Amino acid sequence: MYRLSLSFALLVACNGSDKDDTDTTDTTNPDGDADTDTDSDTDTDTDTDTDTDCVASIVGIAPADGATLVRHDTTIDIEFDDVVTAAQVSVTAPGVTGAVDVATNGLSAVFTPDTDLDPDTEYTFDVEACGNNDSTTFTTLPPSIDETLVSGVTYGVDWETVEITEPASGDSLKALLGVDQILLQIISADPAGPAPSIATLGTLDGSGGVLPECDFAVREIADFSLNPYYQFNGSLTIVLNPTTGQAADIEDFELLGRVSTDGTEMTSVTITGLVDTEDFLPGQGCNSLSVQLLLNPTCQACSIAPSGQCMLIEMNAPSATAVPGFDLSGTCPP
Repeated sequence: MYRLSLSFALLVACNGSDKDDTDTTDTTNPDGDADTDTDSDTDTDTDTDTDTDCVASIVGIAPADGATLVRHDTTIDIEFDDVVTAAQVSVTAPGVTGAVDVATNGLSAVFTPDTDLDPDTEYTFDVEACGNNDSTTFTTLPPSIDETLVSGVTYGVDWETVEITEPASGDSLKALLGVDQILLQIISADPAGPAPSIATLGTLDGSGGVLPECDFAVREIADFSLNPYYQFNGSLTIVLNPTTGQAADIEDFELLGRVSTDGTEMTSVTITGLVDTEDFLPGQGCNSLSVQLLLNPTCQACSIAPSGQCMLIEMNAPSATAVPGFDLSGTCPP
């Protein structure tokens, strides 16, 4: 009984039943809580955002501003001087929708319209990237024609109707050339553009017929991808004197003309090329005093002249009409 009474008394004392008793041993935590905060901030997250400011400028757009004869299925090609993403490039034009595709290196982009552009229409495309703006305005090609209408047709440019704008003294050049017609035939035309052709010069036979210079005929794969515009490129040899056989070479010859809707003629014909003046005046290069006085030409670098300089020729004619029933390719076989 004694031991039980003493244990009970001690239990009562430990439960703090004595309200006058104060804690004199806990000097660090007066409330009796001996716990200490051992939690420390172990957050080691770092900023992994590597985005850089968009600083690219637009350094090129195609089609170029002011371009004409632009294909209906054209895209807008853009070049930048720094890296961009698709989200940083905007291309807009009234009535046109499409998508921007940025190259893997981020230095160029292509805008592809959802549908072909309208023919014979002026468009302005505005391009924005990184707060920088640029634009291009161009005109599309006229409506295409049925390419079968030109297959097998021989066209003739009447030399009398040709206007020479280069060299400056065009009349003097015209007098030097013993030409009656420029002849070309579109042997066939493919919808994708290739148009095998033959071209040469011709003289009239006195009875309304034309005699082609078959010895100097040139066969080339011309281009009809700009339908209805036909383009012939190549190197030609033109006859200066049929009697003596004197001839002149033309480098980078080009003939461009718009074919009519029925295929019977080409209009707005332009002809350009580079001619070795020594073929006209032996020993006289383009920059020689005699050539300059006679023709007042513009001289450009070429590979056919001993001097390395050729005379630029630029001509235009109102039309090249179909020669009925005349097969140039058949008359001048390969």
